Amino acid sequence: ATGGAGQVYAYTTNSPVVTGDGLAMAYRAGAEVMDTEFFQFHPTGLRIPGAPSALITEAARGEGGQLIDVTGRSFMPAVHPMAELAPRNVVARAIVQAMEDTESDHVWLDMRKITGIDLPTRFPTVFKTCQRYGIDIRHDLIPVAPVAHYFMGGIRVNYQGRTNVRGLYACGEAACLGLHGANRLASNSLLDGLVFGHRIAECAYHYRLHISDDYLLNLNLSAPKPSRMVEQAASYSEIRRAIKRLMWREVGLTRNAAGLAHARDELIAIGQQLAGPVSRPEHLEVVNLQT
Repeated sequence: ATGGAGQVYAYTTNSPVVTGDGLAMAYRAGAEVMDTEFFQFHPTGLRIPGAPSALITEAARGEGGQLIDVTGRSFMPAVHPMAELAPRNVVARAIVQAMEDTESDHVWLDMRKITGIDLPTRFPTVFKTCQRYGIDIRHDLIPVAPVAHYFMGGIRVNYQGRTNVRGLYACGEAACLGLHGANRLASNSLLDGLVFGHRIAECAYHYRLHISDDYLLNLNLSAPKPSRMVEQAASYSEIRRAIKRLMWREVGLTRNAAGLAHARDELIAIGQQLAGPVSRPEHLEVVNLQT
């Protein structure tokens, strides 16, 4: 239960430690992975230079918030009959198109015309987050853009959370049973974690009752190979940023064959730089992101 891999992208709602560690470790141990091409991008992450990509809930659009480009044009009604309430992938791609059309790095979320509710009370997290950057959602436009949010792929598991590696179980965003398809429905991941977290706890307990201590003591635990890289944190930070930019540009919301091939070649080259002993946490995180 190590979470997803959101930090593989330049813009993500995920914590800085969500670097695909469980997925990479399981893969190196021989576990099968599936649906790794399916990543959900939330349409509206706060886009302020230097600020974390905080999620601006889609409930803000549900209450009447409107998306407009930097010229002030409302663009969603022309994209989908449900306008701002269209599925996440539709809204996210429409925002990217609007950004490209206006050569901007964001669009605006306009909540100023919402009436009948107290916005700070209805959206306390959004209000406080925006307020931290000098934005009052009652009077100001909110700069937003799509952000990597949820990984539908992961370590292949069955209905008991069991992988193809003996004794290895996985659940949550690290695992993939296929139940979220290519585009998770909002909040279904909570039920996923609740149900399968309970299941694998039971299954792992019963599995432990039927294996010997000798088997556990004789396990061959391996780590990534040693590195020839200079042991400098700055080097790992630079490579991490390069991976994130590459993935956002070539393996993000819009993809094509040439971009995917370029990303593959670049990641292979980065992997060659990283080959060798791993003695720092930041190095291992970069190795896992590259994996």
